[in-house]
Amino acid sequence: MLTHRNNARKLTVAAALLLLIAPASGNAYQDPVAEEGNCAFALQVQDEYEKIQFINQLRAAKEASASPYGEVLANSVQARMSNGEIMEVDTFSVDCLSCHDGVNAKAKDIRYKNNSNKRSTDMSSVRGSHPIGMHYGSYAYADRSFRPLHSLKPGMELIDGKVGCLTCHNPFNKKKYHLVTDNEQSKLCFSCHTR
Repeated sequence: MLTHRNNARKLTVAAALLLLIAPASGNAYQDPVAEEGNCAFALQVQDEYEKIQFINQLRAAKEASASPYGEVLANSVQARMSNGEIMEVDTFSVDCLSCHDGVNAKAKDIRYKNNSNKRSTDMSSVRGSHPIGMHYGSYAYADRSFRPLHSLKPGMELIDGKVGCLTCHNPFNKKKYHLVTDNEQSKLCFSCHTR
């Protein structure tokens, strides 16, 4: 029964993720709270019950991940992108993107990247939001311009070892954009990148 429920949830989340890959409508409603940089979910988890629920879900996802390198994908959803590539994103990021669709909150384009051996330098590959889906440990092992996995700041979550929304954003931080750490002088960026 539990497997059936998990499979049904994965299918539901995968369907939602596929909808996110489609371009957002130009006439979409923009939530004024999201426009100011405050996330509706961050407001929701200020409620003590919701906070405990979220912490328990996060703890369960981290315990289910057998390795920080992401060999066991206990909390991932797969979707096929328009170019045929299979995208694996953690369900917490899917939850974030389900609101940041241009209808409920400001749209965030999905930038999926997970090939530590191929680095692109063209402008189309570096524009937009930070990519998600990378197995951080593999990137750090293959490229010394990334800090070692063990040196990341506490609170930078890597669900199944992958970079996702919770790597940089903490819904419990009440400040604008809910960052894990202050980004003055690119402090947040240099938490992972050495240059």
